[in-house]
Amino acid sequence: MRSGAMKGRPSSIQLSVVIPAYNEEAVIAATVRALVEALRPTGWSIEIVVADDGSTDQTWTILEALAQEHPCLRAVRNDGPGGYGMAVKAAINASLGDTVIVAMAGV
Repeated sequence: MRSGAMKGRPSSIQLSVVIPAYNEEAVIAATVRALVEALRPTGWSIEIVVADDGSTDQTWTILEALAQEHPCLRAVRNDGPGGYGMAVKAAINASLGDTVIVAMAGV
């Protein structure tokens, strides 16, 4: 566990689900919606942080639209070196939750 406060940003978010995404246009909307649906009944304060890792498809556009639909979603771009690990790192660095879970796109 880690605390969002340790990053200099006070937070009441209990759980961050971070997802690296590269060309996930076919599954990212279903993934986000399934997570929201599964986590909503817990009553926890949650965020879903998706790090787009330089996708060349419509992943980023879909994430922007989903963020309007689901305020708990934060889309970030991995502007550093690409790759799974770097996208996970970008998402974790952007997260505010006390606990972080790494998930894959796709349901």
